[in-house]
Amino acid sequence: MTTVEGSSRVELVDKWSWVVAMSVTIALFTISLLATLDAQFSAVAGAGAGIGVQFLLPYQARRSAASTLEVTDTDSGDEDDGVLHQGATGGAVFVASIVAVAVMIVEGNSTTALWVGGLVLVVMYGVLATVLERAPL
Repeated sequence: MTTVEGSSRVELVDKWSWVVAMSVTIALFTISLLATLDAQFSAVAGAGAGIGVQFLLPYQARRSAASTLEVTDTDSGDEDDGVLHQGATGGAVFVASIVAVAVMIVEGNSTTALWVGGLVLVVMYGVLATVLERAPL
């Protein structure tokens, strides 16, 4: 695979990932709304899941494109220290949204659900940032 083919795949995912993200947003909003009858909470949870997918898909595409290309750069990789980890952010926001909806369905209290979702977000980001490798920018 050449660099052009790898970058065109990443550009294609960047261009069309919003369709998948919007589908996830609409699906989670609908499920949450039907289960909880709370439109405001459902909108927040659905938007969170969509944003997570919007971060996660380009990360996965860049990571897979980088793994198929031969890397000739011998840099230490320290240039992206302190930069937001796109894969960890996307995964954490997506999982936190799903957990918040589950807690809302069980508890029926949006405040509790959002607090639990926020805690899951922080923990998941910490875990995923250490487990997942950084994709090249």
